[in-house]
Amino acid sequence: VMFMLAGTGYMCVLEGWSFLDSIYWGVITVSTTGYGDLNPSEDHRAAASIYILLSCAMFAFTIASMMAVFVAKAKRDAANEFMRAALTPELLVAMDEDGDGGVDLNEFRIFMLTKLGFVEQETMDEIDAAFRALDVDNSGTLDKDDLVGTTISPNLKMQANQKDPMVCNSVAYEFNKNC
Repeated sequence: VMFMLAGTGYMCVLEGWSFLDSIYWGVITVSTTGYGDLNPSEDHRAAASIYILLSCAMFAFTIASMMAVFVAKAKRDAANEFMRAALTPELLVAMDEDGDGGVDLNEFRIFMLTKLGFVEQETMDEIDAAFRALDVDNSGTLDKDDLVGTTISPNLKMQANQKDPMVCNSVAYEFNKNC
């Protein structure tokens, strides 16, 4: 709005247009309609061109920001509706990753994060692979026995090099080792 008013003032002062004509030009220009009935003079076209580029970019950013708010609200509403749904036997089976017939907090979190689109399953699989690679004694927990005095396992190096060098780099940085 402020940028629109600045353009309106610019056209009023430099081109000598009326306030109404200047607002009309600004709205038509920013919305990229451009009827061509009002044009800046040759002397002011360079400055008007810069204004047009900046105002169109700001307009696009504003529209994109408003759409992001609506999309986020719709996603939040869908998530709330999904979370309020009744637990069915099919849903319980889908959540039960280890097949033990029950869903623990971790399985519930993973299912909800992936199902609601906050995290992709591939990302969760990569995190799991990094954990398993660091769990040297295969205890299912990371403790000092896994980390102190050990090097990054060849398994993690291989997975990191095949899938995502950032995994190797972040783990290597953390332990001050080179992959």
